[in-house]
Amino acid sequence: DTDNSATSREEARERFEARRELLEVRREDLRERISDSRATRSAQLEEARKQRIRNFFALMVRRMNAAITRLERLIERIETRLAKFEEENPEADTTAIHQDLDTAKNLLDEAKANLDAAQASLEDVLSSQDPKDAFGVIRETISEVKNQLKEVHKILVMVIGDIRGLRVGAE
Repeated sequence: DTDNSATSREEARERFEARRELLEVRREDLRERISDSRATRSAQLEEARKQRIRNFFALMVRRMNAAITRLERLIERIETRLAKFEEENPEADTTAIHQDLDTAKNLLDEAKANLDAAQASLEDVLSSQDPKDAFGVIRETISEVKNQLKEVHKILVMVIGDIRGLRVGAE
């Protein structure tokens, strides 16, 4: 009788241990699935964040390129008007206006180069270990391009005023 009860106790203990091991395996499996789920979700959020940055940057680049195109067209129109004015008034002194136009062209070319450099480095920034700091560099470059475009516009406004001043003096 005592052998039977000892054996049944031993069997019960073994069943209990087997259940506990099974529960522990299930818990571990659940922990792994939760961990994988978190990592997947984190990766998805990171990729969505990168895509938003790419879209925003593409929009910004498109706007900057449109501004550059407008300024280039304005420079061309100013040059043709200046050439026409010089043809009509060969004695007029337009060297300062030509210097200002050259300055505006150089500044515009520099702005284009900076914008292209920022565009080329975007993917490197997004894949870097610390994208926030790296994106600060791109933000500074974009801000610099914006300021250069403003400066080109200011120069062109002054040039147009100078040309008008020449016309008034010529009449």
